[in-house]
Amino acid sequence: MMNLHFVNVGKGSCTIVEHESTHISIVDIDDSSTITAADLIAEGWTPTQIRDALSVYGKEGFRTLYESRQNTGLTDPVKYLSVLRQGAEPFRFILTHPHRDHMAGLARLAQSHLPLNFWDTNNAFEPDDPDTPDWEQYKVWRNSTSSPKCLRLHRGGTGDYWTADGITILGPTQQLEQSAKEGDLHDLCYVLRFERGEYSAIVCGDASIAAQENIVASVDSQFLKATVLLAPHHGSENNYSESFVNAVSPGLIVVSVAAGVDYARAKYEKHADTLSTKYWGNIVVTFSEQATYSTQYSRAA
Repeated sequence: MMNLHFVNVGKGSCTIVEHESTHISIVDIDDSSTITAADLIAEGWTPTQIRDALSVYGKEGFRTLYESRQNTGLTDPVKYLSVLRQGAEPFRFILTHPHRDHMAGLARLAQSHLPLNFWDTNNAFEPDDPDTPDWEQYKVWRNSTSSPKCLRLHRGGTGDYWTADGITILGPTQQLEQSAKEGDLHDLCYVLRFERGEYSAIVCGDASIAAQENIVASVDSQFLKATVLLAPHHGSENNYSESFVNAVSPGLIVVSVAAGVDYARAKYEKHADTLSTKYWGNIVVTFSEQATYSTQYSRAA
């Protein structure tokens, strides 16, 4: 059995995969330290509430909105993992790309759930604000040779552990990494296929249209078909590729997106049933004798 947990982290992304081998893979993390005043306004906060939060927590203080998650309905991915794993360490953490809404919480994760392996990309990205605990943790991990061991992998790469865990790397390629250095960081995102038996899921990070169409042109069309698709870049209109979604031909599309943020819902719903974390909360897909899913909330919108 394989379980994929699409965690309701708001504007970012976090997918936790329980493999049949008992290994755990974490793809991206966001503990909402990247929530901004604009995000809070979109979620119904008043200017007075935001000023009060700033006075209590400081400019970075929206990360301490852990106490307020009952109001936003968000899930703390580190706490979620603690309950799920009951103290056991994850086998791998995969960072699709080093943008903040995919790595916020990395320092907290390192303190409580140190992975054995860390999958990074060969990128030259530098953030506007590098003096954060998560970026400092990233710099440590990207140069680490053990606990966790840093790996930089490409399409076609093979290894006993990820093969046994049903992981196939669809992207990036070395060519896409080079184009990302010259332009769009989203060109080098990890795009991963998780397979158990006849069922599979494709998790895309913020993969650009160029990255998606490169996959369509280069990967066997039958292998690219999947049961579930995590929509690229939180379902953004700018990263929607009709040819890619047609090639994947999913039965279910999951969108990791914050309340108050629009996505290309009408376009994705043409292809398959589409569930967003902002309305359905945590979404858990199970591959066993059948492919099934459950949601935290039972409301459609």
